Amino acid sequence: RKLESQHPTLRGHSATVFQDNMYVFGGVSNRFSVNSLYEYNFASNTWRLVPPDGNYPCPRSLHRTVLWNSSLIVFGGLGSFNCNDVYKFNFESKRSPSSHNFGHNFSSLVNNPM
Repeated sequence: RKLESQHPTLRGHSATVFQDNMYVFGGVSNRFSVNSLYEYNFASNTWRLVPPDGNYPCPRSLHRTVLWNSSLIVFGGLGSFNCNDVYKFNFESKRSPSSHNFGHNFSSLVNNPM
């Protein structure tokens, strides 16, 4: 089945599955670190860029992500410096804009650049 939309070619990114979607964050595209978050929907076979809003992690690659409850946790990585920070993206509040949680944005949990 042909993809309905595309995303950039990346390396050093992370991919995390939550419900019916895979979320791809960061990585290197055309020799530059990026901080984009893409959502791939398995059912519709489509990609979309999740629009940045609020406190977004700096561009990075070679970071780690984990799924915790209904959140994507991003830790560390390499950008223009070694990243030693932790961010949380809440999937549920992304779907409920009226929520008082973190909405579309990432929240900085720990920000301690080395």
